[in-house]
Amino acid sequence: MAKNQKPVINEKSLLTRGLRVIDAISRAETGLRFSQIAEVLGSPSPATVNKILKELLAENVVQRLDDGAYGLAAKVQVWSAVAASSVDEPALIKRELHRLHTQLQVTAKVFVRVGDQIYCTDGFVDEASPALMSVGNHTEIHPTVIGAVFFMSKAELNKHDKAVEKYARIHDYAVTADKIRKVMKQSIQNGIEDDQALYYPGSRRLSVPVSIGGQVKYILGIGAMPVRFEDKTFLSICRNELFRSAQTIQTALA
Repeated sequence: MAKNQKPVINEKSLLTRGLRVIDAISRAETGLRFSQIAEVLGSPSPATVNKILKELLAENVVQRLDDGAYGLAAKVQVWSAVAASSVDEPALIKRELHRLHTQLQVTAKVFVRVGDQIYCTDGFVDEASPALMSVGNHTEIHPTVIGAVFFMSKAELNKHDKAVEKYARIHDYAVTADKIRKVMKQSIQNGIEDDQALYYPGSRRLSVPVSIGGQVKYILGIGAMPVRFEDKTFLSICRNELFRSAQTIQTALA
């Protein structure tokens, strides 16, 4: 090499190696040590590993942890926030509804609150299951509407609790105010509503809230013939999968 001539650096190779380091660190719960990073890179010279880490440190992509290992730094958190903000919210919810519908063979729908009304905005109907509320339809919020208790403030719950006699008369004679109160109480305590086919004898409905920023934004609901829920294993699976879908959506939109 001629005197004062700068060495030619394979930038593509350095970039690729840098991305490998970021990917490997992101998969390590407690970060990676120098020797582990060198192994990820195929054991190049220490000078090469140092060069890559120096660049990543300078760009605030990785940081030195208290124990000397390397972990992800603030810039990666910014990237994550940007990615989360670009999530296609309706598509994400539709994907989870479809998963519930096909995996459990149930009707699966999503509900939102607008003013004093609850709207069904999307969903899938299982031919052998009750349809629940039709997509596009809406009804006034009250305790016997699927998932309504999760949309209500404490003041609203108290208000509706005093009027449950009226709601009981809407349904079958076997529906009493005490039974409605029991469903409401259990729903709030457990974070999942199971109406026990109380309101509609041919339909047992389960629902969970999806909270974004501390506020309930959506209700995910499923419905099937009551006889199917007599299988306790199936009931448990439905509950777990509903919680899983709600958590998936909440995590993506947080």
